[in-house]
Amino acid sequence: MQKGTFTVSQAMQMNRHLGPKFQIPPGSIGVISMLTTGIWLPFYDRVLVPTLRKVTKHEGGILLQKIGIGIVFSILSMIVAGFVEKDRTDAANLNPHVHMSVMWLAPQLILMGFCEAFNIIGHIEFFNSQFPDHMRSIANSLLPISFAYANYLNSLVVATCTVSQDRDMTAMAVTLTG
Repeated sequence: MQKGTFTVSQAMQMNRHLGPKFQIPPGSIGVISMLTTGIWLPFYDRVLVPTLRKVTKHEGGILLQKIGIGIVFSILSMIVAGFVEKDRTDAANLNPHVHMSVMWLAPQLILMGFCEAFNIIGHIEFFNSQFPDHMRSIANSLLPISFAYANYLNSLVVATCTVSQDRDMTAMAVTLTG
């Protein structure tokens, strides 16, 4: 949920310099998860799947297990993201002029890349194997629809938190001046 918006917000508050002259745009930090997915999928398809088919003797692979593995990677990514955000806010509270490197976001984005790879592959294979031929396109459209729904939900959560935080800051300012 947080990859699209909160990671960009985190990156904006971090040191994005790579060398003295180049600065990573905050919106580009998500490319780490895309690179992870792009590097993982060929290895998965050409090395891991044939090996697992020989070991398990299942031609279809492990459909629902792939989705479960993706969910586990998602949970791990959120745990890592929580620890990184705690460290980032603690560091900012101690010294607001010193920023952590944006590369601290890489582990959570790598885990999210694995999450996306396993979930997308698992869902597509599940839909193609379980739905009749004439319903496969409808079934496969469910995946991007679920992504759209999740993005809307994410926007709602971020907007709610922002409004709540703004109200808290206003109330605190009124109390201090008051």
